Amino acid sequence: MNTHKILLVEDDAEISEMLANYLSMENYEVACAADGQEACNQFDSGTFSIVLLDLMIPKISGMEVMQHIRKSSVVPVIIISAKDTEADKTLGLGLPALSSASRSFSYWTNLQTGLTPPE
Repeated sequence: MNTHKILLVEDDAEISEMLANYLSMENYEVACAADGQEACNQFDSGTFSIVLLDLMIPKISGMEVMQHIRKSSVVPVIIISAKDTEADKTLGLGLPALSSASRSFSYWTNLQTGLTPPE
């Protein structure tokens, strides 16, 4: 049984559901947040192995969520975005992330790399 708990931050309900279902089938525990405020609240009240973070989310931007996370944690973050340039900007700000991925095939490669089950 996998012991990783993932915080999935994605405002597109269809994408969020698809990713959550996939990760659940792989035996990961998934908590979903649809906006930045909800993401910060859930992060503060839980313990996560990794965060999958969309940058273009309502209320609080993904960049601000990343800053919030980095104030108290070094948990791995994979940035997911429809726009590679947004991910590049975030990485350029010096906010450490495990990886960035556009919503494409490379996204699944990044997930597998970042979520290698514990031995």
